[in-house]
Amino acid sequence: MELNLAGKTALITGASQGIGYAIAKVLAAEGCHLHLAARNGAAMRELKKELAQYPVNVTVHEADLGTTEAMVALVLANSVLEKFGGDSLTETRRNVESYLRAVAEQEPHENNTEPTRVSG
Repeated sequence: MELNLAGKTALITGASQGIGYAIAKVLAAEGCHLHLAARNGAAMRELKKELAQYPVNVTVHEADLGTTEAMVALVLANSVLEKFGGDSLTETRRNVESYLRAVAEQEPHENNTEPTRVSG
């Protein structure tokens, strides 16, 4: 089946079993990068091993998405991973820390002394 999804990214909830598990396998075979979310982290890590045969990035998020806080945390985690990269939280944190150090070391521009005003 050709779905033209190569290089796209998908978030699959309930990925540790059933239809979520099956969807993950189909999308990976199509070349789609995956963020897998479910309560059963061990099952998702096993699925990630199975999906290693495909040239895609797979990130596992162990989460119970029954709360708003968990859903927000998942969205934030995905945003951070997209911006800073990394295959693990530790690697991503190192990337974020490096970025923050680089920003802190930058000198302010001489021409940028006036506050920015936004109206509207």
